[in-house]
Amino acid sequence: MATTGKCGADTVYRWTHKNVHTLAKYNTKFRAVIVLAAAAGILTAGEAAVIVAYIDGLSALDGALKKLADYCGFD
Repeated sequence: MATTGKCGADTVYRWTHKNVHTLAKYNTKFRAVIVLAAAAGILTAGEAAVIVAYIDGLSALDGALKKLADYCGFD
């Protein structure tokens, strides 16, 4: 573990990890709402794509942030 001091990675990781669990619970319904909102014109196609990309990349981000949080230590 590095002794870099608190860098915020642990806090960002916990927030992201909580989102992973929330989206796992609501993934199917959440994706359906995105499609419906885009079809209704509430979201643009670009906005819908960004949300879907966020959902799809969240697990990888969670893993990377966990490594960073573990690496950052305290002085």
